[in-house]
Formats: sequence, structure tokens, C-alpha cells
Amino acid sequence: MSVRSLPREDECNSDYTYKAGPKKEVVLMGTNSLTNFLTSIQGHIGILNTMVGVLEKRVTVLAVRSLPSVSLVILTDNS
Repeated sequence: MSVRSLPREDECNSDYTYKAGPKKEVVLMGTNSLTNFLTSIQGHIGILNTMVGVLEKRVTVLAVRSLPSVSLVILTDNS
């Protein structure tokens, strides 16, 4: 195995240019920050899941109210 301290000419680094599209902003977080952020997201998901149930019940109630009302007539035999 040979040891070289400098790269060969074809191995040299070239300047990097970003050509793939618009640059993205990145937020770096430590472990505690990431854990807190994840907990926050899970809380929001929980709230949204609760709202789904509430809204489904409201839809059901409104759907029943929108049905045409039916009059109940009781016929009796008066013979």
C-alpha cells in the first residue's frame, strides 16, 4: 500500500456549483430540540384526530336534519 500526501491531478477537488434547483433552508437541531419539536407535532396530530371525530358527528347530524321530514300517521281500527 502506498501513502501519498497529495492527490493526483485527476483527483483534485473542483469548485462545487449548485445546479439542481432553488436552495433550501435547513434548520439544524440538537437532540433535545428535535425531541421537543417531535412532541409538538404529535400534539398537533392528536388535536387534528380529535377534530376529525367532532366534524364527522356534525356531518352526520346535519345530514339527518337535511332529510325530508316524514310524518308518522297512526291508523286505528274503529270498528
